[in-house]
Amino acid sequence: ADGIGWRTDFRRDLQIQRNELRYAPYIQETVGSIPTVEATVKRLIGWECRAKEFANNILLSNQPERLNLWATQRTTDGWDTPAAPLSLDFAYEGRPASVSYAEPGGVTRRWLFYHTPRATGAGPATAGAPASYLPPMGSSTICYKTDLSFRLSAAGHTRDLEQGRLSSTLLRSFADHGLALSLDLTLDAQQPGPPHVWRIGDRQSRASYTVREADDELIISTEWSAVQPLRPPGQGELDRHPSAAIFAGSLRVFWDVYDEATRRWRIECRAAGGGTWEQPADAPRAPWAGPNRRAPCAVAHAGALWLFWREPDDAGWRLHASRFDGRSWETPAPLDPRVEDDLFALSDGQQLWLFWARHERVTDGADARIAWRIAYQSYAQAAWGAAQSLAAPYAADEREPAALVGPQGQIELFWSSTRDGSWSLWHGDLANLAGTTQQITRGPFSERAPLPLTDGEGTLLVYRSSASVAYTSPTYSATHTLDTRYAGCTTLGAQTAARSGLWRKFSDFGAYTYDTGPRGVPDNSTWYARDTVGIYLRAETDDSAEIETNRQRIERFLREFLPIQVRLVFIIETPTSTEVLYPADRPLGEEVWAELQSRADEQLGATGESYADRMAGWEWLRAWAAQAPLDVTNNPRYRTRHSDVEAEE
Repeated sequence: ADGIGWRTDFRRDLQIQRNELRYAPYIQETVGSIPTVEATVKRLIGWECRAKEFANNILLSNQPERLNLWATQRTTDGWDTPAAPLSLDFAYEGRPASVSYAEPGGVTRRWLFYHTPRATGAGPATAGAPASYLPPMGSSTICYKTDLSFRLSAAGHTRDLEQGRLSSTLLRSFADHGLALSLDLTLDAQQPGPPHVWRIGDRQSRASYTVREADDELIISTEWSAVQPLRPPGQGELDRHPSAAIFAGSLRVFWDVYDEATRRWRIECRAAGGGTWEQPADAPRAPWAGPNRRAPCAVAHAGALWLFWREPDDAGWRLHASRFDGRSWETPAPLDPRVEDDLFALSDGQQLWLFWARHERVTDGADARIAWRIAYQSYAQAAWGAAQSLAAPYAADEREPAALVGPQGQIELFWSSTRDGSWSLWHGDLANLAGTTQQITRGPFSERAPLPLTDGEGTLLVYRSSASVAYTSPTYSATHTLDTRYAGCTTLGAQTAARSGLWRKFSDFGAYTYDTGPRGVPDNSTWYARDTVGIYLRAETDDSAEIETNRQRIERFLREFLPIQVRLVFIIETPTSTEVLYPADRPLGEEVWAELQSRADEQLGATGESYADRMAGWEWLRAWAAQAPLDVTNNPRYRTRHSDVEAEE
């Protein structure tokens, strides 16, 4: 009890003391949580408060970025900003894979495959496996999610939806497509039309469905399903880099497996059928089961299933390919391109496109460096074209290309780049990248591995990101907790201005060495330690005495229930005020006003000017306007703030 700062009342009965200790952990984790701390401070002094644990800002050499799955939808104005991740099944690298599969009954099911070292706890789809499992220590597994959609004629349904009603015909269509609804439903308008967007919620099953207008049809889609593992990985095995394709009406998934015992890579394959994932019976394992074959990439093109992968030779890892015509696989053959990573294949019906990333030597005058660059080549008329590299700024690295066929038949390319200092997502048409390049994501986080998906709703871009996740407290709805652990121990440099600019701010996710304080004694300037909690206060006064009184009051009160090892530091933001340097109700001095209207050139005055001594410590900089007089009443350059005078000077 003393170890966690619990104060026992020895005047009470012994059994009551024991009961208090028994419930102490529950009380501590309830009243000592971040939302409760924030709500307590707001109630005590009425000031806005945010609390942050600095444990996630401590540098650990073995903590890389944890890239979660996020998704953004293309809109008429660009790309929307996702409010929450698609999945917290993180990975340290690697792109997801996806295919759409038309099922009987007019339902289109979309599959999303990815690898993750995180324990999913979901029941595997392989027959004979345990009901739930945790991946072995040090392993990763292939997981998948699905969603489905179907179309209905909008006639007879749109008016009911606009009036907040669900017709019996619409509800019956869900059952016809294998979706069971309860009677406890909600209907919310998500987007005023046209096109309209509604969301149907099922309180009983906690499922929701999106209804979108598309011309004279309604597109009804489900949310992504719960995660399922493709197979339980073996001990000491890493299942990574999935790739999927639809061929001859069958869904096939390829991925690479690293065996830590033999230190070899191999490629595995499974086909979906009957609710299980099984080894395909119509193809031998030879094309993908050879030693040290990794990073498979599958695509259906011209009536055949193509499989690309990398395997080592005397010159390093080299690209290989084999083709399956439905009966047998061709003998694997090496291809010429130097593919180092991030292979992506796409068929537009006429040509087969390959994209990848490789290291190249780039120059800028006398400067030279080795940078990641994106290259591609196409296959048409039984021959491969020449490999081409995409131009990029000298200081940027560009990786992880992905593409889709646009509505006009153009090849839309998506990739990740460091053009703005950190990894972000970019987009453009392959035939005119210079004129169509568009930045999709912005900010200090790493946005990697884009995967574009198309359906009746438009384009959905799935990607991996180290972005912080905000949680709303179920008890205090006005309190939001920011989880920054996914950024890992990222490096900061001169090019990462967005990241460096967050230093010491509430949203700072940078990693720093342990701060022991001046001369080894922590004080309020010592933030970065595992036992430190920062209390960010927005003061409503600039009275230093009142601020200090409230600070001491908060600290005394929080000490009553916070664990004894927790050390509080206070970061107090004082209010800012605006001061007009010149009166707003009349212009400058008459002699200056006359000169401003008569002179057309521009000069800079010196301290010898007669105006220099009008304000102590200031030098007059005189500007001449050709036509309009100088307006200082609405010009922010002639205003200053009490709390930032030096910067404005």
